Amino acid sequence: MTNVYHYRRRSYLERYEQGHYEEVWLELTALGPTVRQEPIYSEAVAVARETMRRVRHNLELLVERLPTLNYRFATTPPLEYAHEQKSTYLQRIEQQYNPLPLSIRQFYEVFDEVTLLGDHPVLNRYDMDDTLDQEELSDELSVLFTDPLCLFSLAPLEGTVEGIDDESMRQLGQFATIDLTPDLTFFTSAQTQMNKLIIPNSSMDVHATTGTWAGMLFISYLRLSFKWGGFAGFSYQPEAAKVAKAELDFLTKDLLPI
Repeated sequence: MTNVYHYRRRSYLERYEQGHYEEVWLELTALGPTVRQEPIYSEAVAVARETMRRVRHNLELLVERLPTLNYRFATTPPLEYAHEQKSTYLQRIEQQYNPLPLSIRQFYEVFDEVTLLGDHPVLNRYDMDDTLDQEELSDELSVLFTDPLCLFSLAPLEGTVEGIDDESMRQLGQFATIDLTPDLTFFTSAQTQMNKLIIPNSSMDVHATTGTWAGMLFISYLRLSFKWGGFAGFSYQPEAAKVAKAELDFLTKDLLPI
């Protein structure tokens, strides 16, 4: 008698929850725009929502812990949650620019803006009182700028872009950009530089196009940031990371993998 084995493919969400975080995101991103087709689309949305649940958990822990280290936030509150009409608001943006990547869409279903920028002797230097001139500021930040996690509101995308109405923009085939996080030169140079994401993009995730993190996927950037307690810049400043080891160990304890 022949035994027949019925194989059921594990869903992307099941695999994600079992710890295959990077593989699942890379596979879904590799699908490009076809990730929008069922039955994959529902699975992809479920993965993105679970990821952002974890992102929220991590950010709330960091925002709770940083003040206990006497970290001074440049902006308060550092977490601005999405308002009740977020779905309508995001739909309007997508009507104007076409689809947002699923990673970005689900992030802004939870948050309006996140700004961990602030000042601390070993975590990040920042001119809180706006007392330094450009040269002094450049010297100060060159000592310790660790790329605090900042994700700015999509509100500026509503309406027009650089004075061009949305119909003209569509005809010209123009794209909009989302400011992911300030680059060091944002603070130290007249030629400010941001790490930017370009939309529209129908994929699961999107690469940064400029700045320090150019070429890195949005979720990969978040993953790196959480690895360093919200300060991804420690990844390329090993000596500064050694000095801040105790603080980083405290900040990263019990953060959820994404």
